[in-house]
Amino acid sequence: MTLGVRIVPFIEKHVDAGCEIYNHYIVNSTSTFTTEKLSRDEFRSMVIRENPIYGTFAAEDAVDMSLLGYAYLGPYKDRQAYLPTAEVSVYLKPECTGRGIGKSLLDKLHVYARTQKFHALMALICDESAASIKLFSRAEYEKVAHLKEVGLKFGRRLDVLFFELILD
Repeated sequence: MTLGVRIVPFIEKHVDAGCEIYNHYIVNSTSTFTTEKLSRDEFRSMVIRENPIYGTFAAEDAVDMSLLGYAYLGPYKDRQAYLPTAEVSVYLKPECTGRGIGKSLLDKLHVYARTQKFHALMALICDESAASIKLFSRAEYEKVAHLKEVGLKFGRRLDVLFFELILD
C-alpha cells in the first residue's frame, strides 16, 4: 500500500468528495463518457449499490482522512450470463495520480472480487486515457478489444479499449 494512504470501504462520508472527483472528470476529460455532471444522489447510486457484491473502496489520506480517490466494481451487463464478470472503475483526485494510489485501490478490489467469486474483471478505457491504460496494464489486465469511434464527447469521436483480468 502507498505510504500515507488508507484503503477503506467507501461509505456515506465519501459521497460528496467522490462526486466532486467524478464531476471533474466529466467536465475535463474523456476518462468517463458521462457528459453531464451528476447530482450527489446519482453519484451515490453509482458507487454505493444495493447488491453488496459490487464493492467500492476509498483511498483516504492517513492523516486528515480526506478522500484521494476511489475504485468500484459494477455490473458489466445486466444479463444473467454476465454475473461472474464485473466492470472496474478507478478515479483519483487529479493531484493524486502517479503515486501508486490507483494500484493500491485495484489490489484491494481484486482481493474483494475474488471473495465475491467474480471470474473476470473488465475495464473500459478511452484510448486517450494514457494514465488509465498504464495503470491497468501494470495490474496485468490484457487489452482484448478496440472499439472505434463508439463515443462522442467534446465534439470528437472516441475509441474505447477493453482491458480484461481473469481472476482464476
